[in-house]
Amino acid sequence: MHYSQSKKRFSLEIILLSLILIPINTHAHPSGQSVEIKTGEFYADIGLSNDTLSPGDVSFDFNLLNAESRQPIPFTAVEVTILKKEQIEFRGAIHKQDFGPPGMRYLFRGNDYRMKTIFLDGYTEIATVEFPIELASAATQNSNITRKIFLASLIIVLGVLGGILMFRGYAKKK
Repeated sequence: MHYSQSKKRFSLEIILLSLILIPINTHAHPSGQSVEIKTGEFYADIGLSNDTLSPGDVSFDFNLLNAESRQPIPFTAVEVTILKKEQIEFRGAIHKQDFGPPGMRYLFRGNDYRMKTIFLDGYTEIATVEFPIELASAATQNSNITRKIFLASLIIVLGVLGGILMFRGYAKKK
Protein backbone atom coordinates (compact mmCIF):
# COMPACT_ATOMS: atom_id res chain seq x y z
CA MET A 1 0.00 0.00 0.00
CA HIS A 2 2.91 2.35 0.70
CA TYR A 3 4.15 1.88 -2.89
CA SER A 4 0.75 2.83 -4.33
CA GLN A 5 0.57 6.06 -2.31
CA SER A 6 4.09 7.13 -3.32
CA LYS A 7 3.29 6.32 -6.97
CA LYS A 8 0.19 8.56 -6.79
CA ARG A 9 2.21 11.34 -5.19
CA PHE A 10 4.92 10.99 -7.84
CA SER A 11 2.26 11.25 -10.58
CA LEU A 12 0.74 14.32 -8.94
CA GLU A 13 4.15 16.02 -8.70
CA ILE A 14 4.89 15.30 -12.38
CA ILE A 15 1.53 16.78 -13.39
CA LEU A 16 2.10 19.91 -11.28
CA LEU A 17 5.65 20.31 -12.64
CA SER A 18 4.34 19.96 -16.19
CA LEU A 19 1.71 22.66 -15.61
CA ILE A 20 4.34 25.02 -14.26
CA LEU A 21 6.70 24.47 -17.18
CA ILE A 22 4.11 24.70 -19.96
CA PRO A 23 3.68 28.33 -20.99
CA ILE A 24 0.03 29.30 -21.15
CA ASN A 25 -0.59 32.14 -23.58
CA THR A 26 -4.26 32.85 -24.13
CA HIS A 27 -3.79 36.49 -25.08
CA ALA A 28 -1.16 38.52 -26.81
CA HIS A 29 0.08 40.56 -23.84
CA PRO A 30 1.86 37.92 -21.74
CA SER A 31 4.57 37.17 -24.27
CA GLY A 32 4.87 40.31 -26.34
CA GLN A 33 4.79 44.05 -26.25
CA SER A 34 1.95 46.49 -25.79
CA VAL A 35 1.14 49.60 -27.80
CA GLU A 36 -0.55 52.27 -25.68
CA ILE A 37 -1.97 55.28 -27.46
CA LYS A 38 -3.68 58.14 -25.63
CA THR A 39 -6.83 59.35 -27.28
CA GLY A 40 -8.71 61.99 -25.32
CA GLU A 41 -9.62 60.61 -21.90
CA PHE A 42 -8.68 57.03 -22.84
CA TYR A 43 -5.67 54.83 -23.50
CA ALA A 44 -6.07 52.25 -26.24
CA ASP A 45 -3.94 49.32 -25.09
CA ILE A 46 -3.20 46.93 -27.95
CA GLY A 47 -1.24 43.83 -27.04
CA LEU A 48 1.01 42.08 -29.53
CA SER A 49 2.13 38.46 -29.50
CA ASN A 50 5.80 39.14 -30.23
CA ASP A 51 8.51 41.33 -28.75
CA THR A 52 9.39 42.43 -32.27
CA LEU A 53 6.89 42.46 -35.08
CA SER A 54 8.12 40.72 -38.21
CA PRO A 55 6.38 39.54 -41.35
CA GLY A 56 4.26 36.54 -40.49
CA ASP A 57 1.46 35.60 -38.12
CA VAL A 58 0.85 38.13 -35.29
CA SER A 59 -1.79 38.04 -32.54
CA PHE A 60 -3.41 41.19 -31.18
CA ASP A 61 -5.71 41.88 -28.27
CA PHE A 62 -7.54 45.11 -27.55
CA ASN A 63 -8.23 46.95 -24.28
CA LEU A 64 -9.50 50.43 -23.49
CA LEU A 65 -8.38 52.11 -20.26
CA ASN A 66 -9.26 55.30 -18.44
CA ALA A 67 -6.32 57.70 -18.96
CA GLU A 68 -6.22 58.82 -15.31
CA SER A 69 -7.16 55.75 -13.28
CA ARG A 70 -5.93 53.11 -15.79
CA GLN A 71 -9.13 51.18 -15.05
CA PRO A 72 -10.73 49.22 -17.93
CA ILE A 73 -13.51 50.97 -19.83
CA PRO A 74 -16.37 48.66 -20.85
CA PHE A 75 -16.96 48.27 -24.58
CA THR A 76 -18.86 45.74 -26.68
CA ALA A 77 -16.71 45.48 -29.81
CA VAL A 78 -13.70 46.85 -31.61
CA GLU A 79 -13.69 47.57 -35.32
CA VAL A 80 -10.26 46.88 -36.81
CA THR A 81 -8.98 48.08 -40.17
CA ILE A 82 -5.53 47.05 -41.42
CA LEU A 83 -4.21 49.14 -44.29
CA LYS A 84 -1.18 48.52 -46.51
CA LYS A 85 -0.11 51.53 -48.55
CA GLU A 86 -3.58 53.10 -48.18
CA GLN A 87 -5.33 49.93 -49.42
CA ILE A 88 -7.63 48.10 -47.00
CA GLU A 89 -6.24 44.60 -46.37
CA PHE A 90 -8.64 43.68 -43.54
CA ARG A 91 -11.69 45.22 -41.95
CA GLY A 92 -13.93 43.62 -39.38
CA ALA A 93 -15.63 43.94 -36.01
CA ILE A 94 -14.47 41.79 -33.13
CA HIS A 95 -16.98 41.41 -30.33
CA LYS A 96 -15.81 41.36 -26.73
CA GLN A 97 -16.35 38.00 -25.11
CA ASP A 98 -17.24 37.43 -21.45
CA PHE A 99 -13.67 36.52 -20.47
CA GLY A 100 -10.59 38.47 -21.55
CA PRO A 101 -10.08 41.08 -24.21
CA PRO A 102 -11.16 40.63 -27.82
CA GLY A 103 -8.35 39.45 -30.06
CA MET A 104 -7.38 38.49 -33.57
CA ARG A 105 -4.53 37.06 -35.62
CA TYR A 106 -3.24 38.50 -38.88
CA LEU A 107 -0.63 37.33 -41.39
CA PHE A 108 1.56 40.26 -42.43
CA ARG A 109 3.36 40.09 -45.77
CA GLY A 110 6.01 42.72 -46.34
CA ASN A 111 5.99 46.13 -44.65
CA ASP A 112 4.20 49.51 -44.67
CA TYR A 113 1.08 48.73 -42.61
CA ARG A 114 -1.20 50.84 -40.44
CA MET A 115 -3.92 49.74 -38.04
CA LYS A 116 -7.04 51.71 -37.20
CA THR A 117 -9.15 50.58 -34.25
CA ILE A 118 -12.53 51.95 -33.22
CA PHE A 119 -13.81 50.94 -29.77
CA LEU A 120 -17.60 50.64 -29.74
CA ASP A 121 -20.34 50.45 -27.12
CA GLY A 122 -23.17 49.03 -29.17
CA TYR A 123 -23.20 51.34 -32.21
CA THR A 124 -21.69 54.28 -30.33
CA GLU A 125 -18.04 55.11 -30.97
CA ILE A 126 -16.06 55.50 -27.73
CA ALA A 127 -12.51 56.02 -29.03
CA THR A 128 -10.52 55.75 -32.27
CA VAL A 129 -6.78 55.21 -32.71
CA GLU A 130 -4.60 54.75 -35.76
CA PHE A 131 -0.92 53.85 -35.75
CA PRO A 132 1.78 52.48 -38.04
CA ILE A 133 2.90 48.89 -37.68
CA GLU A 134 6.68 48.66 -37.90
CA LEU A 135 7.86 45.21 -38.96
CA ALA A 136 11.38 44.00 -38.14
CA SER A 137 13.79 42.51 -40.65
CA ALA A 138 14.19 38.78 -41.31
CA ALA A 139 17.50 38.81 -39.34
CA THR A 140 15.68 39.95 -36.20
CA GLN A 141 13.00 37.32 -36.78
CA ASN A 142 15.66 34.57 -37.08
CA SER A 143 17.35 35.66 -33.84
CA ASN A 144 13.96 35.49 -32.03
CA ILE A 145 13.34 31.98 -33.38
CA THR A 146 16.78 30.85 -32.22
CA ARG A 147 16.10 32.26 -28.74
CA LYS A 148 12.73 30.49 -28.54
CA ILE A 149 14.26 27.16 -29.62
CA PHE A 150 16.99 27.54 -26.99
CA LEU A 151 14.46 28.30 -24.24
CA ALA A 152 12.22 25.39 -25.26
CA SER A 153 15.23 23.03 -25.26
CA LEU A 154 16.31 24.30 -21.84
CA ILE A 155 12.83 23.68 -20.40
CA ILE A 156 12.78 20.14 -21.80
CA VAL A 157 16.24 19.35 -20.39
CA LEU A 158 15.30 20.75 -16.97
CA GLY A 159 12.07 18.74 -17.00
CA VAL A 160 13.89 15.51 -17.84
CA LEU A 161 16.56 16.16 -15.18
CA GLY A 162 13.88 16.97 -12.61
CA GLY A 163 12.03 13.77 -13.47
CA ILE A 164 15.21 11.69 -13.15
CA LEU A 165 16.09 13.24 -9.78
CA MET A 166 12.57 12.73 -8.47
CA PHE A 167 12.54 9.11 -9.69
CA ARG A 168 15.89 8.42 -8.01
CA GLY A 169 14.59 9.92 -4.76
CA TYR A 170 11.55 7.65 -4.82
CA ALA A 171 13.67 4.61 -5.79
CA LYS A 172 15.97 5.20 -2.76
CA LYS A 173 12.92 5.31 -0.44
CA LYS A 174 11.93 1.83 -1.59
